[in-house]
Amino acid sequence: MQLITARAALYSVYAEEKSDVLQAAETYCTKHGYFLEAVYYDIDSSKTMFADLKDAIDRQAFQVLLLPSFDHIYKHHLGHVLNFLIDALTAGIEVICLDPQPTKLCQQGLMIVPHTQTPQAANLEEIVHCLRSR
Repeated sequence: MQLITARAALYSVYAEEKSDVLQAAETYCTKHGYFLEAVYYDIDSSKTMFADLKDAIDRQAFQVLLLPSFDHIYKHHLGHVLNFLIDALTAGIEVICLDPQPTKLCQQGLMIVPHTQTPQAANLEEIVHCLRSR
């Protein structure tokens, strides 16, 4: 009988905190029976890293993507990160933020959809209504 283990990947730009982030990722993987397949450090904050990650998703190189924290999504080239997360979620990749406690992105009630699928508010009243309903 062959045991199949889900593969995980870590995406981080925190070069100065590599050991802490890596340790948190390894601990999470061990606890949940995942194998940490790859670590992607985006040291120069370039689009190239997202191309590499997208290629890995297309090859189904991993099933779980670990992020250091929710702040990680918002502080670094937000547009590229959100577009990448849309692609990852569409491909069935489970996205998990490790800090302050491991949390699946889908459990936070966050819905990341492409701009073309989001109804656009046309005036201030619609914008306020849209923000209140989220």
